[in-house]
Amino acid sequence: MADRHEQHPDGERRSGWQADDQSGADRGRGSRFWGWQPQSVAMDMQRTPPPNGFAISALIFGILGLLFTPIPFFIGLFLGGPFDLLAVAFGIAGVRAGRRLGGIGLVPSAVGLGLGAFALLLIPFGAGWAW
Repeated sequence: MADRHEQHPDGERRSGWQADDQSGADRGRGSRFWGWQPQSVAMDMQRTPPPNGFAISALIFGILGLLFTPIPFFIGLFLGGPFDLLAVAFGIAGVRAGRRLGGIGLVPSAVGLGLGAFALLLIPFGAGWAW
Protein backbone atom coordinates (compact mmCIF):
# COMPACT_ATOMS: atom_id res chain seq x y z
CA MET A 1 0.00 0.00 0.00
CA ALA A 2 1.27 3.45 -0.87
CA ASP A 3 2.46 5.99 1.65
CA ARG A 4 -0.19 8.61 2.52
CA HIS A 5 2.36 11.37 1.92
CA GLU A 6 3.25 10.79 -1.71
CA GLN A 7 5.57 13.11 -3.54
CA HIS A 8 3.86 15.64 -5.80
CA PRO A 9 5.10 15.90 -9.43
CA ASP A 10 6.69 19.29 -8.71
CA GLY A 11 8.84 17.74 -5.97
CA GLU A 12 7.21 18.76 -2.71
CA ARG A 13 5.50 16.38 -0.33
CA ARG A 14 1.87 17.02 0.50
CA SER A 15 -0.63 15.14 2.57
CA GLY A 16 -3.69 13.87 0.83
CA TRP A 17 -1.83 12.53 -2.19
CA GLN A 18 -2.50 8.89 -2.62
CA ALA A 19 -1.15 6.91 -5.52
CA ASP A 20 -3.41 4.53 -7.33
CA ASP A 21 -0.92 1.65 -7.02
CA GLN A 22 -3.18 -0.73 -5.14
CA SER A 23 -5.71 -1.07 -7.96
CA GLY A 24 -3.15 -1.23 -10.76
CA ALA A 25 -5.07 1.18 -12.99
CA ASP A 26 -4.55 4.86 -13.49
CA ARG A 27 -8.27 5.49 -13.97
CA GLY A 28 -7.87 6.74 -17.52
CA ARG A 29 -6.51 10.14 -16.59
CA GLY A 30 -3.00 9.63 -17.93
CA SER A 31 -1.38 10.14 -14.54
CA ARG A 32 -0.78 7.97 -11.56
CA PHE A 33 -2.40 10.67 -9.43
CA TRP A 34 -6.12 11.14 -9.72
CA GLY A 35 -8.51 13.69 -8.29
CA TRP A 36 -5.87 16.39 -8.21
CA GLN A 37 -6.64 19.82 -9.61
CA PRO A 38 -4.03 22.55 -9.72
CA GLN A 39 -4.65 25.33 -7.27
CA SER A 40 -4.16 27.95 -9.98
CA VAL A 41 -7.37 26.82 -11.73
CA ALA A 42 -9.40 27.46 -8.60
CA MET A 43 -7.71 30.82 -8.13
CA ASP A 44 -8.43 31.86 -11.73
CA MET A 45 -12.09 31.07 -11.31
CA GLN A 46 -12.31 33.46 -8.38
CA ARG A 47 -10.66 36.32 -10.30
CA THR A 48 -13.22 36.66 -13.08
CA PRO A 49 -14.35 40.27 -13.30
CA PRO A 50 -17.99 41.09 -12.74
CA PRO A 51 -19.90 41.54 -16.01
CA ASN A 52 -21.23 44.89 -17.15
CA GLY A 53 -24.73 44.02 -18.35
CA PHE A 54 -25.54 47.63 -19.16
CA ALA A 55 -22.73 47.69 -21.75
CA ILE A 56 -23.92 44.60 -23.61
CA SER A 57 -27.53 45.81 -23.49
CA ALA A 58 -26.55 49.23 -24.87
CA LEU A 59 -24.65 47.62 -27.74
CA ILE A 60 -27.51 45.29 -28.65
CA PHE A 61 -30.14 48.03 -28.44
CA GLY A 62 -27.92 50.40 -30.45
CA ILE A 63 -27.53 47.88 -33.26
CA LEU A 64 -31.26 47.07 -33.30
CA GLY A 65 -32.16 50.76 -33.24
CA LEU A 66 -29.85 51.54 -36.13
CA LEU A 67 -31.36 48.67 -38.14
CA PHE A 68 -35.02 49.47 -37.47
CA THR A 69 -35.08 53.28 -37.38
CA PRO A 70 -34.65 53.88 -41.16
CA ILE A 71 -37.75 51.79 -42.05
CA PRO A 72 -40.15 54.26 -43.77
CA PHE A 73 -43.82 55.14 -43.20
CA PHE A 74 -43.53 55.69 -39.42
CA ILE A 75 -42.82 52.00 -38.88
CA GLY A 76 -39.20 52.80 -38.08
CA LEU A 77 -40.23 55.29 -35.40
CA PHE A 78 -42.33 52.70 -33.61
CA LEU A 79 -39.86 49.85 -34.05
CA GLY A 80 -36.52 51.65 -33.81
CA GLY A 81 -37.35 54.61 -31.57
CA PRO A 82 -37.64 52.63 -28.32
CA PHE A 83 -34.42 50.77 -29.12
CA ASP A 84 -32.65 54.07 -29.68
CA LEU A 85 -33.83 55.49 -26.37
CA LEU A 86 -32.91 52.29 -24.53
CA ALA A 87 -29.46 52.28 -26.16
CA VAL A 88 -28.80 55.82 -24.97
CA ALA A 89 -30.07 55.09 -21.45
CA PHE A 90 -28.15 51.82 -21.09
CA GLY A 91 -25.09 53.40 -22.69
CA ILE A 92 -24.98 56.13 -20.04
CA ALA A 93 -25.56 53.57 -17.29
CA GLY A 94 -22.89 51.30 -18.82
CA VAL A 95 -20.29 54.06 -18.90
CA ARG A 96 -20.99 54.89 -15.25
CA ALA A 97 -20.84 51.23 -14.23
CA GLY A 98 -17.70 50.71 -16.33
CA ARG A 99 -15.89 53.48 -14.51
CA ARG A 100 -16.94 51.99 -11.18
CA LEU A 101 -15.78 48.49 -12.27
CA GLY A 102 -12.37 49.68 -13.38
CA GLY A 103 -12.97 50.03 -17.11
CA ILE A 104 -14.95 46.85 -17.73
CA GLY A 105 -17.46 47.36 -20.53
CA LEU A 106 -16.58 50.95 -21.42
CA VAL A 107 -16.11 50.25 -25.13
CA PRO A 108 -19.39 48.36 -25.77
CA SER A 109 -21.37 50.90 -23.77
CA ALA A 110 -19.78 53.81 -25.64
CA VAL A 111 -20.43 52.15 -29.00
CA GLY A 112 -24.05 51.42 -28.03
CA LEU A 113 -24.48 54.99 -26.83
CA GLY A 114 -23.05 56.31 -30.09
CA LEU A 115 -25.22 54.07 -32.27
CA GLY A 116 -28.38 54.98 -30.34
CA ALA A 117 -27.60 58.70 -30.48
CA PHE A 118 -26.77 58.50 -34.21
CA ALA A 119 -30.05 56.72 -34.94
CA LEU A 120 -31.95 59.32 -32.91
CA LEU A 121 -30.25 62.09 -34.87
CA LEU A 122 -31.35 60.46 -38.14
CA ILE A 123 -35.04 60.91 -37.26
CA PRO A 124 -35.20 64.70 -37.95
CA PHE A 125 -33.61 64.06 -41.35
CA GLY A 126 -36.40 61.73 -42.47
CA ALA A 127 -35.42 58.32 -41.10
CA GLY A 128 -38.50 56.40 -40.07
CA TRP A 129 -41.16 58.65 -41.53
CA ALA A 130 -40.17 59.77 -45.04
CA TRP A 131 -39.58 57.56 -48.04
